[in-house]
Amino acid sequence: TIKRHIVNLITCFKRKIFLIKKHSGINYIALNKVLKNHSNYLENKVLENEVALLQYTGGTSGVLKAATLTHENILANIHQLEQWLPKDINENSSILTALPLYHIFALTINCLLFIHIKGNSILVLNPREIKQLIEPLKKYNIGVITGVNTLFGVLVRHKDFKKLNWSKLKVAISGGMPLDKKVSDLWQSVVGKPIVQGYGLTECSPVVSAESYETSEYTGSVGKPLIGTTIKTFDQSLNELQANDIGEIGIKGPQVMESYWHREDLNKEVFTKDGFFLSGDMGYLDEHGRVFIVDRVKDMIIVSGFNVYPCDVEQVLNQHPDVEESACVGIDHKVSGQSVKAFVVKKPGSILDKHTLIEHCKEHLTHYKI
Repeated sequence: TIKRHIVNLITCFKRKIFLIKKHSGINYIALNKVLKNHSNYLENKVLENEVALLQYTGGTSGVLKAATLTHENILANIHQLEQWLPKDINENSSILTALPLYHIFALTINCLLFIHIKGNSILVLNPREIKQLIEPLKKYNIGVITGVNTLFGVLVRHKDFKKLNWSKLKVAISGGMPLDKKVSDLWQSVVGKPIVQGYGLTECSPVVSAESYETSEYTGSVGKPLIGTTIKTFDQSLNELQANDIGEIGIKGPQVMESYWHREDLNKEVFTKDGFFLSGDMGYLDEHGRVFIVDRVKDMIIVSGFNVYPCDVEQVLNQHPDVEESACVGIDHKVSGQSVKAFVVKKPGSILDKHTLIEHCKEHLTHYKI
């Protein structure tokens, strides 16, 4: 595109080194002089409301754009998470992730938060090399693990996983995608502690809610809003909904971005008049204030006028003992408008067929979801 070529041109232009004649009349400071007297020239006068990071995301619309995160946004989220973190996580603790540090989840939690509390070791490993993940777990006393459902599932099913000592583990944090109950239950049976779910978005630096690290079992919830954060659900007319009513999740708090960079068209769409950021996620809050994610707004399937959330069907499919994982999408249907199409990964050696799965689904789902 034209934009890409312009960016490349500017980048190449900026890379050039310009030499200034000593008596040219141009005011300048020589680099070697700055390096010798850095304290006199390099003053740090960063304002909290200045942009610290342009974090790109597909976010609510699937179109790539940059969330403008200020120093205040990021610092607020670090302090919110510090209040949530187990108190015995400190400078002597080690944290492990297989997530890239350029991703906002790992950047804030693994890198910035852990550096802030003066953490001892931050281990960043390749998720495609499970053996490499297992070895550090033998060597180090890991206090925190962050990851996604897929990673936890592969880890806990590894033959060497049960041999590890988990006495030092304080919390395992899952985000980025729904946590499967089978994975969570298997993890807890081996480790003795459940995986804790959190909820976040790039536009929110990213964390907005998290389960208590003292959670004793899988709940399906992504926890309560972090301190200083307000979460509500809205209908299509942006009316606030009551407890247990499914709607679009809106978020307000000090960690929420100011805007998308140079995207005024989108900014008008994603913020309500009273300042709630519309996440694009469907969910609800129960009577205890816990947040439950149902699905993405754009992933919803409409069958004969009924709303079907892929996550609901996937959860039922994943409960079958011969199913490794599944994903559901909507496809066109000449009678009902749309129907549900499921993609299922069978466990190795399984002879599972679609008729068996359909009968399984009939026991747990209404007819229009099958």
